[in-house]
Amino acid sequence: MPLESGSSQAVISRNIATEVKAGHPVKQAAAIAYSKARGDASPGEPVAASTQAPIRAAGIMFVCPDGRALFLKRGDGSSNPRQWAWPGGKIEDGETSAAAAIRETLEETGITVDPDQITPHTRQIANAEIGAGTDATIAAGASPAPVEELAPASAELPATDSVVVPGLRVDFETFLCRVKEPFIPTLCEEHTGWAWASLGQPPEPLHPGARVAIARLNANELDVARMIAQGDLTSPQPYKNMMLWAIRITGTGVSYRPSVDEFVVRDPADYLNDEFLARCNGLPVILEHPNRPVMNSKDFKDRIVGTVFLPYLRMDLGEVWAVAKIYDNHANSLLLSREASTSPCVAWGREKAGQRFVDDQGRKILVENDPALLDHIAILPVDDDGEGGAGVWDKGGPLTGVDQTGAEIAAADAVTAVPAQPKGLDAAKLDRLARTVTLLSIRASNLVATH
Repeated sequence: MPLESGSSQAVISRNIATEVKAGHPVKQAAAIAYSKARGDASPGEPVAASTQAPIRAAGIMFVCPDGRALFLKRGDGSSNPRQWAWPGGKIEDGETSAAAAIRETLEETGITVDPDQITPHTRQIANAEIGAGTDATIAAGASPAPVEELAPASAELPATDSVVVPGLRVDFETFLCRVKEPFIPTLCEEHTGWAWASLGQPPEPLHPGARVAIARLNANELDVARMIAQGDLTSPQPYKNMMLWAIRITGTGVSYRPSVDEFVVRDPADYLNDEFLARCNGLPVILEHPNRPVMNSKDFKDRIVGTVFLPYLRMDLGEVWAVAKIYDNHANSLLLSREASTSPCVAWGREKAGQRFVDDQGRKILVENDPALLDHIAILPVDDDGEGGAGVWDKGGPLTGVDQTGAEIAAADAVTAVPAQPKGLDAAKLDRLARTVTLLSIRASNLVATH
């Protein structure tokens, strides 16, 4: 049976059901249905995760003075089936997240919200989970019903067939709307029930994004930083008189310093450990490096914009990251509007920086020792001409040292120029060089052992 054309959740759900009836496993059926919705050239081949942009969506969290919020129960044909969440849905082309949240809320509750009533609250990017069937009460023509008294035990529902679609992610922004008293929503076919429930005892199963939005309401700065580090919230997050940014402290492995025409090798064992994380606590965050190896008092006064707050390991990348408190308005403005990366400054005491080699192609290589001092971490934004910004640990690729996922660029179509990569530097070359360094290190060890 041919699949339906269209990208609505209802069409996708019916196409999944069709593929399941045809004998495909649920996960494969979901991949085929979403491929059809995207209009891929080959409908059964899901797009690789690295090439798929997240589906952007937005919704509104309504909260009363008595601590209750409006929850809607999602139907089996929706994403995250039978979970309780806020009204919301997909952002259409040319639509802002706020406009989408207001439009979707009107469609799903019948309530009109003024833009001045809502404020940005959370933004989360997570794997998409979709249902494989259609809600029985909706199929039978029943009307979505209110849940008058909602205790956690009575709100629990059996899970329905659902699947996390490989490579498909949802970028969801929640807006907060405080209302004087509860209202009665008029639901559409996407939901099977509604309830005004206490934020302290929300209905279960609760949508993961709704859980994060509730936690964010009374979170302190450490709570928010942990949510960023765990991937529950995007970076940056505004908090009181600062913004919390996820930034890279250092990478490991092999990279290249164009200023001295030297390849550098940073041993993961020296950095990817709890001891190094402890050394990062309170690390000064500055704008641009000073013209000296380490900062003095004047440099600190003139350049500091914040401090490292919560260091953590990205073992998947072989990197050390941290959530930083950035207080400086100018620095935050730059990071919100321009691409940027980071560059750490390390120094050594009386011992040398490390072992230096020259390989058979004449390339200078430094295998670093464990540093005696981690002096600062510099933020490197691109300049007015779109140049600069590249840190050593970008390894010649895109600027990745500052997580700017949640940054809102003033103009939707603004494009910042990407700085030129160091000449002759690419990932394949770095991989080959890493193997060369390993061989040279083995030879050096053997020479030491025989003398």
